[in-house]
Amino acid sequence: MIAIRLLHDGHVVREQVFERLPIEIGRAGGDGFSLVDGSVSRRHATLEQAEDGTLELRDQGSRNGVWLGHARVERVAVAGRTRCHLGEVEIEIEQLAWDAPTLEVKVSELAPERRRGRLDLLRYLAAGVVGWIALVVVEPTFWSPWNKGRGAQLLGHGLAALVLLPLAAAVLFVLLRAFGRRLRLADTLQAVGRVMWLWPVAAVVGYLGYYALPSSWLGGLGLLVSLATSATAVAVLASVRRTPVRLFATAWAVATTLIVGGLVWTASLAAQRTGQPNQDFHVQAPLLGAVGPAVELDDFLAEVGTLANETAAEAERVRLKQDRP
Repeated sequence: MIAIRLLHDGHVVREQVFERLPIEIGRAGGDGFSLVDGSVSRRHATLEQAEDGTLELRDQGSRNGVWLGHARVERVAVAGRTRCHLGEVEIEIEQLAWDAPTLEVKVSELAPERRRGRLDLLRYLAAGVVGWIALVVVEPTFWSPWNKGRGAQLLGHGLAALVLLPLAAAVLFVLLRAFGRRLRLADTLQAVGRVMWLWPVAAVVGYLGYYALPSSWLGGLGLLVSLATSATAVAVLASVRRTPVRLFATAWAVATTLIVGGLVWTASLAAQRTGQPNQDFHVQAPLLGAVGPAVELDDFLAEVGTLANETAAEAERVRLKQDRP
């Protein structure tokens, strides 16, 4: 048995099953697969059996031709689910086995997609705005006694989030649609709202790491958290309504990690060659009585002095090398 399906925006709108070949496709009607569209000829194409026994769709000299991707072709070999265009009409052809075993469908797949309205859009936007504000609130400087304008600060960030988050969702929507992704603005707004929570979580992890790790480890923790946050954000945004998603998201995460890691390494190498000091100390207020790993002040100042001398010597070597004709 052979199924021929009419598609609209990638979705099946009509299906017809045939038991015998050949099958005429066009506007002529009859026993074949009828396509009522001005870009389709009366006898546009024929689906028949090739010499090697496979299915083959052949153009019958139509005016607008048969298109496979961006190429106009005379014949299309049908293997699995094969999609092509006849003029401006997209069809899908699949050879079916009547004795194939019945596939088990999960209950979750039977539930139709719920149409989302304005309340859903507001809920997604609110999640993103709260995530934005959470990033501001978790910063220790926000709770400084010298910060007298917390209310105005929160109001400003809230208004910025209300403007920028929908704009970011719209830009992401346009980009993904340009690459053929079938999605709605609600999908991208929901993804942007979820991603906004990555940065507050990353800030909390870095803040709590101070009380558990030596100061020399905080730089590595910050780099690891930044890479993980960036990779996760890009993977989530790039994978909106993508099926299958796991391998696709993993590829984006790995690519983002390599790019961001390369940029950080390049910046670190440039700073080292220009003699910029490497600061590996960090100070935070006690948290519930916990002060974190600490060193004696004299030992710390001695280490700072040693590092300062080494940095000055390295800077002098760089200066002499650059001044050399």
